[in-house]
Amino acid sequence: MKNVKRCFCLLTTALLSLALLAGCGSPGSSDISGRKWSDTDAIDAYGTVIRNGEPIDVCICHDQKAVYLYYDDEAHELFDTAIFPTDELYDQEVWNQDWDLSTIGFSDFSGDNNGDLQVTLSHSDMSESHIDWKWEEGAGYVYQPDYSQFYHPIVIYGPEDDLVTDFSGTWYLDGDLSALTYIIIDSKGNWSCYQRVPGDPEATRIDCGTFSYSTNESGVYNADSTMYDGVKYRVLDFDEGVLVWGDEGTYYRLEE
Repeated sequence: MKNVKRCFCLLTTALLSLALLAGCGSPGSSDISGRKWSDTDAIDAYGTVIRNGEPIDVCICHDQKAVYLYYDDEAHELFDTAIFPTDELYDQEVWNQDWDLSTIGFSDFSGDNNGDLQVTLSHSDMSESHIDWKWEEGAGYVYQPDYSQFYHPIVIYGPEDDLVTDFSGTWYLDGDLSALTYIIIDSKGNWSCYQRVPGDPEATRIDCGTFSYSTNESGVYNADSTMYDGVKYRVLDFDEGVLVWGDEGTYYRLEE
């Protein structure tokens, strides 16, 4: 009987030890996957994610482990999670809550009717990190190192710089010459957005305006509408010949 009791105690101790080890998991383990909404969570932004072609309203929170997307309803159930690439961030001496989440976007770069994720972090040393995740079925948000950059100094552009002239040309949504929406930018930085009606070769100009420089984000511009009061679009100079235009999507320059 004593041996039975002793074995039972040893078994109980082992199980408790395993439970404690499980509770001390690394960032990105069960403490993230099972995260629950808390009244103390600070909402960074609200947005709409496209999932399998359907729009889903979400509210966004973050900590130093991940970005959390919750359903924007009364229940606030966890919708999805994007884990920060801590190897890149921890490799910097300035890590330790030195940053704020500056911008967040859900542009569908892969064109699969699922919103991907783009986040910009503003650091206390006047630099930025831009992190991209691609959403994949069965895997969720997958970090994209080739499209991410870390601790890049913020460049403050002045009006004497004439960089938007590099945007001159015709830009087509998703790089499709037959796209229903395209943008023409002239050599002076004036832009016009056109939209086609399916089956009609003629396009209608639906907005137009000029560019202004972002004073706190490098590679980012404001496309200010002159057709509608108070309307402007955040334009990201994502890559050579690639512009992310607000929430409209990704445009590729196919004609200069």
